[in-house]
Amino acid sequence: MSQCHCLLLPDLPHNLPDFIQAMNCRTLDEEAAKKWSLEELRQALVADFDQVQCIVGSDQTPTRFWLQAIAVYPKARLVLRTRLHGEGERWNEMRSGEELQARLGKEFAKTAKIGSKAASKESSDKKSSGAAKKTQTTGKKPVGKASGAKTDFDLPTMTGSDLARWAFIWASWGKQEERLQDVLAEAARRDVLKPGYLEEVRSDIQAGENTLALKLKIFAARLQSESQADFDKRKASLLEGADKRSVRQIEIALEKDTRVPWSKADRPRVTQSGLPWISLQDGRHPNSLRHLEAARNWDILIDETGEAFGPEVDQVGLGDNALGRIAALALPVDRVKLPRLRKGFHARSEEPEDVDKAMKDLLRQPVGVLGFTQKDAIPGLDRNWVSGVVTLMRWVLRLLPVDHPETETVPGESARITFHIENRSEYTAGVDLFVVARLLRAEMAELDPRFAQVNLEARFITKDGHRANGYIDALAYTWGSQAAVNRDRLRRSRLQGHCLLRPSDEAMERLYLLLDRHRELEPSEWYTLVSHLQDEPAGSLAREISQQLGGTLKSDAGRWKRYLAYVQSLMQRKDYVLAELCNALDWLAEWQPAEQQLPPRLQLLWRSASLARHNHMGAVALEDVRACLALSRDLREEAAAECCEADLRVAVAATNSFDFESAFGALNDWVGLPAAVPGLRNWAKVQSSLGQHAAFLGEFEDALNFWRVASEAFARLSDASEKQREARQTGTYRLLACIDQMVADSAAELDFSARWQELTGLAPSAFIKRPEVREDGPRFEHHLLVRAMVALPGLESEIAAYLDIEKFWFSGIGHPWPLINAYRAALLHRAGKAKKAAIWAQSALDILAAEEAPLLQWMRQVLAVWLKAEGIRLAEEESDSGSDTLKNTLPAAPHEALAEWSEALSAGEGLSPQQNWQWLNRCLPFNFH
Repeated sequence: MSQCHCLLLPDLPHNLPDFIQAMNCRTLDEEAAKKWSLEELRQALVADFDQVQCIVGSDQTPTRFWLQAIAVYPKARLVLRTRLHGEGERWNEMRSGEELQARLGKEFAKTAKIGSKAASKESSDKKSSGAAKKTQTTGKKPVGKASGAKTDFDLPTMTGSDLARWAFIWASWGKQEERLQDVLAEAARRDVLKPGYLEEVRSDIQAGENTLALKLKIFAARLQSESQADFDKRKASLLEGADKRSVRQIEIALEKDTRVPWSKADRPRVTQSGLPWISLQDGRHPNSLRHLEAARNWDILIDETGEAFGPEVDQVGLGDNALGRIAALALPVDRVKLPRLRKGFHARSEEPEDVDKAMKDLLRQPVGVLGFTQKDAIPGLDRNWVSGVVTLMRWVLRLLPVDHPETETVPGESARITFHIENRSEYTAGVDLFVVARLLRAEMAELDPRFAQVNLEARFITKDGHRANGYIDALAYTWGSQAAVNRDRLRRSRLQGHCLLRPSDEAMERLYLLLDRHRELEPSEWYTLVSHLQDEPAGSLAREISQQLGGTLKSDAGRWKRYLAYVQSLMQRKDYVLAELCNALDWLAEWQPAEQQLPPRLQLLWRSASLARHNHMGAVALEDVRACLALSRDLREEAAAECCEADLRVAVAATNSFDFESAFGALNDWVGLPAAVPGLRNWAKVQSSLGQHAAFLGEFEDALNFWRVASEAFARLSDASEKQREARQTGTYRLLACIDQMVADSAAELDFSARWQELTGLAPSAFIKRPEVREDGPRFEHHLLVRAMVALPGLESEIAAYLDIEKFWFSGIGHPWPLINAYRAALLHRAGKAKKAAIWAQSALDILAAEEAPLLQWMRQVLAVWLKAEGIRLAEEESDSGSDTLKNTLPAAPHEALAEWSEALSAGEGLSPQQNWQWLNRCLPFNFH
């Protein structure tokens, strides 16, 4: 308090308290002052005292001294000395002139009324002039009055109760950190004269923050509600137990926001989106940012949804509308043609079908999407909106496929990337982002020197500041809203988990934020990088870093061994995905130092995994087959289970080559051994595999016997989920074989519906109605059902139910979707829908045409002949069954049978559907179709 300037008014005792004696005190000439008029007193105060922070007087000080001192120094604190009834005194801080008036009584009020107008005129004029000047200089409007508070919220002049009240209100608004810091500083100064006041204000601020969290929940409930009555019920539940001032603040906020989802009362409730299902491509989303085609110039639009971007994030759930989510939309300039949305398009106020159309138009274009929630534990992310935006900018730049010029840059040739960020709060279009753009470009140039030539710009824009801003608004709204139609649209878009990331999503994109040329990757980070490299486009930052890392490891055997040891630890714990492990081992083999090599057991695992990868694609990998056979012989006593798994994969490889005898021989050594040698699961798989080989040869009774033994073995597994999965797969094999047996032998009997219900737990008609059937759900059961409907008689009601949901049919990429689509074509053609049948037939063949594996190319040739036999019109080239290439790459396939079938059709022989199915079974036996 030593720096405080204090004005002592007349009629104070000489024995001042210690806290006043420590101040820099000034006094009036009491004798002269008592003769002055009010105006003379005022002039003396203005002339003689350049600054006053505290005015001290007593209950005996004439009122006019108090009045003029307060008028001249309205920001000063007021300290009053009052005499007690007995001997003694009390010193108190008065929080306002009104409180002082109440203490001093009517005399003060009377004097103030008479003299205040003239006495304070100059002071008021000065204050008004200063406020006007401040407003003109800053361009900011003063905040309006509320409950008697000062218009410009001059904190030192506010009463103690007003200061505490506004501390609560500002905290309940959110985004008032600087103002609340000023409030706490003022409260700390007052705490000297009124101990405990600072804690009182802190308590009010905490109450305001709690009100903000409650307000966010109520706004989320408002967006989720379908009607006013529904919202009122939700609001009442959330407000239960809340204090009156919290309720008041929330009601005010709700009154100001008049936009409500039920604003059109007569609009029917829409729960299902019209957005077509987006198909993944090899597990990748078509709008995955890092997989787009490289472009020279990019526009990146950034928008957010939700309100919680600060510490209040901890108080909202992942499913709350209020949770802050930030999304980016990357547009390759001059490559995207988006229909222009109407001016002022705002997804929240649009009809669902309009948002559906915007999303459909957007996602069919080669645009990239990336987003995350404010709950994400992303390196460098702070709890505020700006940090979220900058983090997303950094992330986008690391993923963005930029087409850098190979030659020396010339004017107009440099790549250009422009960020367009929709403004928020005080971050308006006039705020300069030049420094942010410069820092991000320098950071990227350190990672990728080509970025040194990139022109990087960033700017805040208004809602109409970019022609495509309505599209990122539709995207963000779809992601953040919890309304049923928006949740359905988000599911159909398949963006969540691929492009729009939740904290739990372990996406490759996350690793890009950790890449650094000067930082050694931890073994777990290295494994994540190299195990997913096959999905990374050429020239990506991940491939660049992995190449540099590999070159380093060629001469760093110690580091190579550390990474190898990590792979071995995963293998020992059986904590790996086989394909990912294979990729990591591929990388280690490529970059191993000259004196190092993979241990034999890891070589077996590597070759076995590589073989499994080729088998999955229907390809033949002879080098892997030979390596697995040799390693399996050498390691059988040391690693029986791993050797058995390798032999099972060798059998699959032989099957894919139509070499069923060799497939049987690869497993022959395991047939007579106890189950404990290779392990119960592997032993049961051997029995199941033998059953499949028998079915490929048309030996259905032998196949059913093998599967019976396999089912009994699988039933003894301890893992319930594994037991159920294997039982379901074996049951599928048995039902497939039964269908083929019935077609081949008219005497065979099959109650398909009963067997299907035994397998799935549902009647076929009930299965068809499941939502998953309209998605990439139980696709193998889906395939089995449509196969049966084409092959078997007596399923007319099931066929009718399936055709009824035709508009919801979904088609994915990979096996068995080409088969499902081919069977759909047959069902449609038999129902008299020839044009639609041709479309689905072509879809099946187009999917297979994109594959290189010989088995899948053979499948395409056979299906083309069968679809033609069904009467479906195909492109002329699709009906050509001859293929010299396939005769070389797949010599054991039944080429002669296919040629004979084709000749019979060309000769006009009238083959029945059952006869065509028998031909199909000869050319594509068992589960090849």
